[in-house]
Amino acid sequence: MKINKKLVIGISLAHLIIPLLALAFLLGSLSKSTKDIQLQIPRNHEVYKDVNDRTEEIFRSLNKILFGDNEAEKIKYLTTQKEENSKEFIKKSNELKAKYLETKSEESIKELKEFYSKNLILLLRNLDKFNLRFTKYWTLEETRNSSGKVAKHSNEFLETIKNKQPVADKKIDNNNLNVITIGSESKHISSNVIYIRKDNFFIVIKASKIASPNMKIELDKIIYFAESKTDNISSTAISNVLHSSIYHQDQSGYDAFEKDLIKLYGFPCLGILTAEKDFLENIIKTKTGIKLDKDDKLKISKVVEAINKANNLQLDASQLRVEFVEDTKIKLLAKENSTKYIGSVEIEIVEPNENEKEN
Repeated sequence: MKINKKLVIGISLAHLIIPLLALAFLLGSLSKSTKDIQLQIPRNHEVYKDVNDRTEEIFRSLNKILFGDNEAEKIKYLTTQKEENSKEFIKKSNELKAKYLETKSEESIKELKEFYSKNLILLLRNLDKFNLRFTKYWTLEETRNSSGKVAKHSNEFLETIKNKQPVADKKIDNNNLNVITIGSESKHISSNVIYIRKDNFFIVIKASKIASPNMKIELDKIIYFAESKTDNISSTAISNVLHSSIYHQDQSGYDAFEKDLIKLYGFPCLGILTAEKDFLENIIKTKTGIKLDKDDKLKISKVVEAINKANNLQLDASQLRVEFVEDTKIKLLAKENSTKYIGSVEIEIVEPNENEKEN
């Protein structure tokens, strides 16, 4: 059977054009003043060698937005965000996660966000150690303009999300970042609203426009489009919806949120990042005097059993491996594909005495 090439091309173009027209309508119906921080691609059309290049360019753009030409403030801030501080950052993140999982209260979410706000670069550099957890479906607060007219969500929309099931947690596999933009709503406030997209979610940061010792940098929210069929989600669309609804108290912004934004990307929700891995060095407190028969020191099940006993832990042996260091020392390492542990730790072992062996 002959295939009509013109028909195939026409169908393909239709599938491409329809969602683009929907996006164009959304963007065109709202303010177009959003300032994008473009990734700089030279005129000779050279592209980034890999996603790491793009990610590093996003970090450079972020630093430029935050500090401008104030090199002193940039150096001062980045000194607190060095890679060597990662272990302590992850350790504290796990402690706060435990508090959050116990209550899932607004207070515990606030505490996590405040901690992340102080460590935003460390957070962005270590995303692969976190999961994104659903907290609630995203809604815009009701507004009232100067003449007293109220703009708000429809009752139908509010009823829909009230009965809608939460979405699944998202496991983050790497630290690659996709896009950074400044939202158009920034011109109405004293802060820059910065959108950083990672896959199908945005980390939204608010930062003082003028770099100073008292400048404020905070994690505002995380917007998660779990239902989206594409990761190429427009921060401009989100920003323009907020610009129109919150800052202009215009009903068209709420309508665009409910009809156009959801049509394109599904129901957006808010989330919180929680640490899912920890450094073995943080977890294992007792690292010396671990009692282990010399014949068992390279048997991972026996090694983990001994470490668990000495530390009152429940380490998962299937996620770990062991290496020989010397007669009385071994190294416990996280497997490359471990979903729980990071790094390695050296353990000093001693042979149990005869009475302990019998027991």
